[in-house]
Amino acid sequence: MTRAEYFLIEKDGIKIDAGELARRLSVGRDFDVSVFDDAIREVFEVMTPKCCFVKVEVKLKAENGIVDLGFVKTESRDLCKNLDGCREAYVFAVTLGHGVDRLLSRLSLLSPADFFVCDAVSSALAESVCDMAEQMIKNGTKCKPRFSPGYGDSHLSLQKDVLSVLNAQKLLGITLTDSNIMTPQKSITAVMGIKE
Repeated sequence: MTRAEYFLIEKDGIKIDAGELARRLSVGRDFDVSVFDDAIREVFEVMTPKCCFVKVEVKLKAENGIVDLGFVKTESRDLCKNLDGCREAYVFAVTLGHGVDRLLSRLSLLSPADFFVCDAVSSALAESVCDMAEQMIKNGTKCKPRFSPGYGDSHLSLQKDVLSVLNAQKLLGITLTDSNIMTPQKSITAVMGIKE
């Protein structure tokens, strides 16, 4: 296993996915995104999108649902199924940074409506940043869909090991609460199997 690689994601390449934003705002897909330009601009100003990743070996015991990623063994039939046929995987994390958390904290005190919109905007942007990071990490390599700790039957406690192997506290400023919730809140971790 190699050391985690780290990179910043250029803001000017990030595009908000209108469908993702519509889902998070619980509105129809035909809504006018420009209505939320002020909120999008406000989140863009404070976010510092970053990513780190590492390539790991994958060993599976499908009959038991055991996944061995080298740095951790975990039981998850869903993750095992996702990684079926993979000998290696990328483990990665992305974050929008602490500036977004500070903005959301301030808005939660000042305006519930602005908080709701900016929270949805920042969540949609985190997904877009994750999509961009995924493409940069893959660099043309064929991979399976990303799979995050806490999804399906995967334990959320896997976050601790993922963040540790990534050195994410030092590289990205991501820490965990006692209940395995990441801060900054708009952070995502995932495992992405490399297809043979």
